Amino acid sequence: VKDFASLYGTATYTESELSNVLARVKVTQESEMSNLQYYPQAKKVACFVATPIFEGPDLKGIVVVEIGNQGINEFVQDYTGLGETGETIVVSKIGYKAVFISPIRFDPEAVFKRKIQIGSNEGLDIQKAIKAEKITDITIDYRGQEVLVVWRYLPAFSLCIIVKMATKEVFASAKRLRNNLLRISFVL
Repeated sequence: VKDFASLYGTATYTESELSNVLARVKVTQESEMSNLQYYPQAKKVACFVATPIFEGPDLKGIVVVEIGNQGINEFVQDYTGLGETGETIVVSKIGYKAVFISPIRFDPEAVFKRKIQIGSNEGLDIQKAIKAEKITDITIDYRGQEVLVVWRYLPAFSLCIIVKMATKEVFASAKRLRNNLLRISFVL
């Protein structure tokens, strides 16, 4: 119990998602999950799941598991079926911002550096996604490209997964088919 108190005191001394989740578990005495946080020293993103340990009615400790974003990074960097312009973006709502929590195809350094202020005029597709509005849309993305966007908000994790591709690329095969049918019709 003495070690628990000193470790808890050390962890809660700094402002971090670990300290926040520990404080919430101590108050609610239920399992809690933290938001994601970027740790520049380790160059990684992590969240924490914490659950209290009781002996009878007494809180004896808190078990904390750190979950990294390596699996998310591998998932978003697989461009199979996304052509030349498609990409998968994972954002988390942190405060009043949509924060990119994984590298993206055209900005591998986006992790916790690329942020969109909710209510601003930028990244409207991402703002709609983080608000769990409409599932698909054709809009202008962060690069100024017209894109077809599909997303899914995961409220349990405060995450949104967005898949997008340039409309030129999406509709290119339909245009080719239409042109071929017109040529065949003209010849007939």
